[in-house]
Amino acid sequence: MCIRDRGEDVLDLPPGPAFALLETQKSAWPTAEKSSRDIGGRFLGYNLGKDRRPTFRYRLGAATIEEKPEPVLKPGGATLKRSFKITSDSNATLYFLAGQGIAVEDKGGNTYEVDGNIIQITGSPRIKPFIRTADGQNQIIVPITSRSASLTQTIEW
Repeated sequence: MCIRDRGEDVLDLPPGPAFALLETQKSAWPTAEKSSRDIGGRFLGYNLGKDRRPTFRYRLGAATIEEKPEPVLKPGGATLKRSFKITSDSNATLYFLAGQGIAVEDKGGNTYEVDGNIIQITGSPRIKPFIRTADGQNQIIVPITSRSASLTQTIEW
């Protein structure tokens, strides 16, 4: 996915779905062709809030995911805040791909530098991201083990 703000800044998100059901923490992340709409899960539509910003809904396995992307306006660069609400009818672990790149550095406090971009992740209940290497890339993966969770990803580029 490519995010473009109203200026010249472009943010390339990792290819494939943001969430996946993996057999183990080491299982390969699902991939999709750039033109593919079928990357797992089912799109349930979207609602517009009072601020006229969309909240997207989709289902993956027994989990329903709501995603609200918001630009954060501030001087010094582009920032995107993605807020997620996850509810599940199962105890299966859902995984979130928070970032992917060649150079990934843990800055502490669930903040990472990924190829020059800053990614911060917060969640409730408490989250425990981990970094792994797959297909020559480093990935920041967040396991979601609760039946009800919230997750916020802030990306500065």
